Amino acid sequence: MKTPNKAIAPKQRYEYFPALLVFVVSMIIYGFTLAPTVTGEDSGELIAAAWEGGVAHPPGYPLWTMLGWLAIRIFFIFESVAFRVNLLSAILAASAAAVFCRTLQRFFGVRPIFAVTGAICFAAGRHLWSQAVITEVYTLHIILFCLILHFLLAWIEKPKNGLLYLISFLTGLALANHHLAVLLGPVLIITLLVRNPRIFLKLQVVIICILALAIGLLPYLYLPLAAGSDPYMNWGNPDNLENFQRHVLRQQYADESMHAPRSPHRILGHLGILWQWNTRQYTLFAMPLIIIGAMVLIRKNKGLFILCLGLWLIHTIGLLEILNMSFQRQDVFCTQVFQLPAYVITAIFLALGMQRISRIIAHLKPLNLPSSLLAYLPLALLLTITATNYQHNNMRNYYYAYDHAGNILESLSPNAILIPSGDHNTFPIIYRHFVEGLRPDVTLADKYGYIEYEIYKDMPQAVKLIRTRRQREEIEAWLIKKSGRPVYYTVKPRMDLLPEYTAATFGMLVRIVPPNQKLEEVETHLPNYYYRNLDDLKTARDHAATIILSDYYFHLASNALRQEDFNQAFTYIDRTAELSAGLKEEMNNLGTLLAEFGLNQQAIGFYERSAKLDNNYCVPRWNLAYLFKSQGNLISAIQVFNDLGRIEPEDYRIFGELGFLLRQYGDMDLAIKNWGKSLSLNPQQPQIIEALSKNISDNTIGK
Repeated sequence: MKTPNKAIAPKQRYEYFPALLVFVVSMIIYGFTLAPTVTGEDSGELIAAAWEGGVAHPPGYPLWTMLGWLAIRIFFIFESVAFRVNLLSAILAASAAAVFCRTLQRFFGVRPIFAVTGAICFAAGRHLWSQAVITEVYTLHIILFCLILHFLLAWIEKPKNGLLYLISFLTGLALANHHLAVLLGPVLIITLLVRNPRIFLKLQVVIICILALAIGLLPYLYLPLAAGSDPYMNWGNPDNLENFQRHVLRQQYADESMHAPRSPHRILGHLGILWQWNTRQYTLFAMPLIIIGAMVLIRKNKGLFILCLGLWLIHTIGLLEILNMSFQRQDVFCTQVFQLPAYVITAIFLALGMQRISRIIAHLKPLNLPSSLLAYLPLALLLTITATNYQHNNMRNYYYAYDHAGNILESLSPNAILIPSGDHNTFPIIYRHFVEGLRPDVTLADKYGYIEYEIYKDMPQAVKLIRTRRQREEIEAWLIKKSGRPVYYTVKPRMDLLPEYTAATFGMLVRIVPPNQKLEEVETHLPNYYYRNLDDLKTARDHAATIILSDYYFHLASNALRQEDFNQAFTYIDRTAELSAGLKEEMNNLGTLLAEFGLNQQAIGFYERSAKLDNNYCVPRWNLAYLFKSQGNLISAIQVFNDLGRIEPEDYRIFGELGFLLRQYGDMDLAIKNWGKSLSLNPQQPQIIEALSKNISDNTIGK
């Protein structure tokens, strides 16, 4: 009776060694390419929220924020706070790969060599690797997904109520990190119904599962508690029920693309993007193995295949159609990381495919193939995936965001107010300003996509929740007039509420110059910018880095135009346009720059490119309308204003402007109709009332 135990003992002793090996190798890969400091996208504001125990952007990510706070203190030996939180991402991603390796071995019958290879391929896949070397919430999401999948498969193998309670708890934790976990719900419920429908009749089990889920959701209580302490990062201020609900349900964000018309053409476009993402994840070389692995699982265990297929479909085609993703460059970039759970499934197929091909090779004895080829095949695939994705994810010398934030902050006048826009500007500045204490004299008026109420609370009839663009413009105008401080923007604002002020270009910023200050005093004192990565082709350039470089070359183009060096200016403009292709804001900014120097035809081209990228983007259309109006091209100006009226039917300014253009064009009846619509939206418009009165008077005299 003792002999079997002796035979089993070594196997039990080393059964977790492959998973440990995967963790170590993954950490080596991530450690070598880990970003040394803050990066682009959400990194800066997430670190700032974790640093103090604040509130991050909706839905708040309370579980991640608490883990980030802990990581900052555990890894105190590293000077850079950003590096400590980046390290947390690497550990979570490597842990997910290790759990995945164990899942391959235990539930899919994958031999250790192929389980290790498949798991490391998953770790070195383009999208997981990209999240493992920066600060983001998705590595926490993927470790929780891998754990839920592992224990779900364990329950399928041997149903135990304790496993259901654990799955429910982990699902709650996943929801306390990211709303993507909602997609697990239908798959979990259908799996339970198919495997054991009677489980839903057991009231005690159902109640305990619900309680376990609720316990997993408890981190959300962190949000009102954190907001109550008035932290620096207090996005949405969820200290009461209304704000809490608005924040957790992401009501600040208007998902306009979800309401766009769906069509076969749009669905085909989504499928094309999906294919592109998957071939980038594991390279085109792996696709045949993934298909073979899927076929192996169909023959081996149809139930498991259906489960895997369901998870893959809901996290790919299902999610893309729910989001109804647009094809704009930024939306495509932001959405690709949502596919991480689907890459777990394709990695399962990949491991099974490698194992199947190796078995086929082993049986081809007449070809006299060396046995070592069995080991070379998975190694070759692993090296191919790692080498292909290395440059895209090598962040070890990434300083784009760090230097950019420093350049902007250091160029500001003492005691300045900065109103930034765009995550690539705002979030790295938040990190350097708050966490590193750079330029404490500066006030960031916009950290969250809206002006904080505390900054303008003394304004007459101040609204706590800014709902319209016009409200924001009125608040900013009041702030500029009443603060008495230098005010800077990262993007040129509308100035119709400040006709006596001037928006002057100041390096990569726009400074608002009051009437009593000479414009020359601003323009002649241009800042010097320093970037470590301008010509570094070895360091990965993410979306934020591309925009930062675009802004930098835009600044150089602006300076060259001021010096009337047009050849050099257009070289920089071409470089800016190349970097920012597909970005509507950057195309609009180029148009504005060219219009400023009287290069109207070139400006029109960039405005039109910007407008085509987003059918609902108003800024370039306003600029086009004014430019056509200044050229006396009334027909084109009227057409653009009609387009604006379709996009923003509640903006009284559009119909007022349209009325004056139509009067000038000679269509008085249509002018009066548009003026009437404008007055119905805002009766306090003396210029229109005067024009209507004059028209009535002229008609009376005519009669």
